[in-house]
Amino acid sequence: MTTNPKYAPITAAHNWFHGEEKIFRFTIATDEDMTGWTFRWQFRVNEPDDDALLTKEGTGEAELFDAALKQVDVSVHAEDTNAMGPVNGTHALMRVDTNNEGILSFGPALLQQSAVRKG
Repeated sequence: MTTNPKYAPITAAHNWFHGEEKIFRFTIATDEDMTGWTFRWQFRVNEPDDDALLTKEGTGEAELFDAALKQVDVSVHAEDTNAMGPVNGTHALMRVDTNNEGILSFGPALLQQSAVRKG
């Protein structure tokens, strides 16, 4: 059984703006059954030296969406990014089960400034 990290950039085309609700859906490259896995997603300015600007983990934040399709959803809420300006950073989705930790998806991530701020 294998899991290969997948490059998945979050670009301007994803239309991620500060102060908005956003769900990122990641398809994982694995032949394993993902049922029961625990996931953590982190967004930071520079990997790995800086502390994460945002961390999402577990039910309601970073969770299995569809086991058959190998899809994981990460939910970002408006209040998570309200205080942030534009950020050109990096992200990583990880499996964080005991003795089974590893990167599943990663890449650059662009949080954009909007002309209208929700809040």
